[in-house]
Amino acid sequence: MTFWLAFVTSVWMLLVNMFGFVDTFTNSSLSLGRTWPFTQHGLFPASWDAAKFIEYAHRVLVSVLLMLLIALTVISWRKYRRYIEVKVLTMIAIVFVFAEAALGAMAVLMVSPPAVVATHMGVALIAFVAVTVLTTVIGSIDRRKLLQTGDPLRQHPVSTSYARWTWLGLLYVLAAIYFGSYVASTGAGGALQGWPFPTENAAVYGHYFWIDVAHRTIALGLVILLIGLTVGGRKQKNRPEFYKSGIVALLLTAMQAVSGALLIYSMLSIWAYVIHVCIVTTLFALVGYMAVQALPEPQRQHATDGQERGRTRQSNKKSILA
Repeated sequence: MTFWLAFVTSVWMLLVNMFGFVDTFTNSSLSLGRTWPFTQHGLFPASWDAAKFIEYAHRVLVSVLLMLLIALTVISWRKYRRYIEVKVLTMIAIVFVFAEAALGAMAVLMVSPPAVVATHMGVALIAFVAVTVLTTVIGSIDRRKLLQTGDPLRQHPVSTSYARWTWLGLLYVLAAIYFGSYVASTGAGGALQGWPFPTENAAVYGHYFWIDVAHRTIALGLVILLIGLTVGGRKQKNRPEFYKSGIVALLLTAMQAVSGALLIYSMLSIWAYVIHVCIVTTLFALVGYMAVQALPEPQRQHATDGQERGRTRQSNKKSILA
């Protein structure tokens, strides 16, 4: 049951983020007035249009998400209290969801510069990755019955250097996302055409040109980094998930590049924007999964409930035999 609650929370958070990105893209955040969390007319707006529906739906979805996340945190902390990964990931999710809500309120109540808008997107994606990776951890614990057996979550360690590279990859993807959001917020992405690099004159477009070039160069660096992670993952003979994840990450990066071209040639259409954001969200979650999987197995301090019940049954059998 906990796994399915985590799964639903992950899907719901993805839906929240997609509505939030569309909200920002369509400039719908002020459609309900400069009031938050309710509208300027109270609980419901006086009239409806597309912009008001997007903003109102986003606020409702966030409210439901908070309830799902609190329920997931309480249940998972009680059931999987032996696993530090569960505790840390739930805390990251809660902190960043509340931070996301605060930044969303700031966007409504005051004018947010591009740097704040980009931070809002980064915070939203960190929360999503935390819940998604939490779902995979809980799924692994339940599928392998680790609460009953007490077996380690990660049986075979990876090399220290590879673990560091996975975390570097995670930070790099986050930086690339932040910069991409910054590019979109400044309007640099829509000002320039041409792919894979802009064809306009740098002297005419000034800093817009160099911002866009930097964004595409960062994307190229990401490809090189993921190739390195894939090659390194192949060397982790006892952990085939790293090589498989690396291959998928490279495919997602190729899809991200194609979606970037679609974004340019479609003149920043909303459907191309949603595809672009969905792909990079999935990529970020996948690299986050790789980073957590690369962590060393900690010393579990306490026995699980299943082990305690097993020990109790063994003690009772010994007492009867005695």
